[in-house]
Amino acid sequence: GVPLWQAIRDLERYFDVNIEVTEAAMLECTLQVSKYQQPKLEEMLDILRFSLDFEVERQEEQIILRGGTCQ
Repeated sequence: GVPLWQAIRDLERYFDVNIEVTEAAMLECTLQVSKYQQPKLEEMLDILRFSLDFEVERQEEQIILRGGTCQ
């Protein structure tokens, strides 16, 4: 698994966006991720939404992940 903080860092670099997590403890959650060919940002946000139960809010180049639970 990959810690959420690392996955977010990689997404920020790849898509040139800023991602904020409102619950700092969530950054230590781990994700089971696969390699994606030409990933799309919306698909990656959907994975976060469903895997960790985040509410995703978008404001231009800012993405805010609210709530969530480690499973």
